[in-house]
Amino acid sequence: MTVVTKTGGVGGTTKRTYTIEIYRASTVKTLATLTANNGSAMTLSPSFSPTTYTYASSSLSSLIDVAYTTTSGFADADCADDDADSATDCQDIDVSDGDVEVTITVTAENGDEQVYTLNLSEVPPVPAPDYLSRASVRGTVAVGKVLTASVGTWRYQPEYAFNWYRCNSSVSLQRGGEAPAGCEGIYLATGSTYRLTANDRNKFILVQIIGVNAGGETVIYTNSTRAVR
Repeated sequence: MTVVTKTGGVGGTTKRTYTIEIYRASTVKTLATLTANNGSAMTLSPSFSPTTYTYASSSLSSLIDVAYTTTSGFADADCADDDADSATDCQDIDVSDGDVEVTITVTAENGDEQVYTLNLSEVPPVPAPDYLSRASVRGTVAVGKVLTASVGTWRYQPEYAFNWYRCNSSVSLQRGGEAPAGCEGIYLATGSTYRLTANDRNKFILVQIIGVNAGGETVIYTNSTRAVR
């Protein structure tokens, strides 16, 4: 807006022009980004959107940092969490003692506010694999035939590794520990199948099954086959 003033005097009229800039305070009160990090980027649920205001995320690590940016350069944002042990709001948030609620308050230039909430929790440790039943060796027990390891039923979603053994006598299923007495590992026989050779004749074959997950590993030895013919 331009204002023109005129003043009179002995020397005549003086004209002065003043320019006044008027602008409307920004009403933008949203975040442009919101992240949680435990050493690597964590997944927010739901995925971040400036118009979604409540999120959750969980971590195997107990210490979490939260970061954010505002959409408007004229907006301010303040972050707070209810972790009593956190020395700095929204940094090194400790979720080992329970869930922590983080709030980010965005204040627009005109004073309007919008609150974002992020609920953080720790993922419970994964138990080591738990073998339940029915692991066995299947197939025709004769030289030249292929035996197959059947892993049976386990809990806690392990992946499996195998080692085949040749034994001098019949052996019953064993949980953990060293290989049963009188059993010797078969060189390079580490797959889920094993083809019987002449060295196996009159021997008893079993397989060691190792269940592995993030919580550890569990070892079993199956019942042995009857004597290889």
